[in-house]
Amino acid sequence: MPDTATIGRGQALLTEAFLRYEKRRADGNMGLGLLARFPGATPDPETLERELRKSWGATGWELAFDAPMEAPGGLRAAVAAILAVHAPSRPVLSCRPVHGYAEEEWALVFTAHHAHADGLSMVELAARCLGWQLERTPPRPWAPQGEAGPARNLFLATRGLVPLTRSFLPPAPGIAGAAPTSAVRRVAWEAVEADRVREIARNHGATVNDVVLASVLGAVGDWSASPWSGERLWTFVPVNARGPHEVGTIGNRAVGLRIGLPLGEPDPVRRLALITAATAKAKRRGAATAAWAAVQLLPTSLAAPLFGFALSPRQCQLIVSDWGETVAGSHDGRRATELLPLMFLPHDRPLSVGVATHAGRLSIGFVVDGAYGEGDELCGLWRRALDAYGAG
Repeated sequence: MPDTATIGRGQALLTEAFLRYEKRRADGNMGLGLLARFPGATPDPETLERELRKSWGATGWELAFDAPMEAPGGLRAAVAAILAVHAPSRPVLSCRPVHGYAEEEWALVFTAHHAHADGLSMVELAARCLGWQLERTPPRPWAPQGEAGPARNLFLATRGLVPLTRSFLPPAPGIAGAAPTSAVRRVAWEAVEADRVREIARNHGATVNDVVLASVLGAVGDWSASPWSGERLWTFVPVNARGPHEVGTIGNRAVGLRIGLPLGEPDPVRRLALITAATAKAKRRGAATAAWAAVQLLPTSLAAPLFGFALSPRQCQLIVSDWGETVAGSHDGRRATELLPLMFLPHDRPLSVGVATHAGRLSIGFVVDGAYGEGDELCGLWRRALDAYGAG
């Protein structure tokens, strides 16, 4: 494991908090997955492993190359089977080739434990494995600006104490009659042209993330297996906590921005407007910056229970995580057609959502508890929710 002095106190504390959270349940699984799809014939496994290890350059991390999987039953079933294997609780990126699900296409499935990597890190790790150069986005002005000293963190945590406390209120309602969750995860995904989502955002004075949240909410609202009802769906949106000097660093450096999405609003345009206003308000309040400062100040004995509380169903009903944008990347001359993010499922939650943009395509990954079905329905519902805003 990397030295905690190197990775920073905030990340070290989150690592321990995630590991403790996972151990609360025998079926806990805090693995993240990233699926890269490539056209062409499946490469020779030994040659592929040699090339990936040659490109590998993640200090303090181990690269595990797993045996190729043949997937005549389809890519989604294969990915779900790979995600079902618990990720090692140390910094290991596992890479497994998958083939046999389609002609002239193969895939790589990357997995790692969320205790050591967030969504941005999963993309970073995969890029280092594949030898890609990433165009990284600098931190947003309203977001946390990285690790800081005790005096600075105390100032930021104190200044933001009131909005941070308010962000936990009100608690989310309990779910009456919900299906008991299982240890089985199903996966489904869909992709659209990123420019289409950007144009919708411009036309409505919103951000791309606002459009994603509104379309996910529209899909969830019509999902036949949805256990949620009422006026709001309390959603965690992870916020990158890296400062300008930490861009591209690997680890778990994110805090959740809690936003009450207007589940009871039937009009899609009004829904998007309400979400745009809610996210702007959440950013102005500075709760994310205060939370990251507090993470660096609190002892583990206090921070770990607070972390568990923040991820409880009464606080976080749904996670929607944006894993960033990458330009087109290729391996050995073969260009990856898609990068698909696959989130972890918090205990007793039916669904989590990941979003990533690659080579001009915005991909969305739905990870669904097996008690709530396969998740395929969500793909069509999400597309229909986007269609409600027109071509752009």
